[in-house]
Amino acid sequence: MSQTLILSTATLCAVYWYVFEQDWVMALLFGEYMGWAYLGLVTFCVAVLTDVALNRARATTRGLNLLFNMLGVPATLMPC
Repeated sequence: MSQTLILSTATLCAVYWYVFEQDWVMALLFGEYMGWAYLGLVTFCVAVLTDVALNRARATTRGLNLLFNMLGVPATLMPC
């Protein structure tokens, strides 16, 4: 049940990104569709949502803490 919810949510996030965040005029004029990037976006959404649902967001918080550390942000996130 939770895997179905995770995959559905990831798919909805990726569809929203594809439909509403793409410049359709440029895409239709020049044929610049997202293509393989769409698959990467769905994979990223599934990975993050799976980590949050099944791993208590441990990998996500580590990744964000690493990003904050590299940017010099004085903030630390704690997993759920």
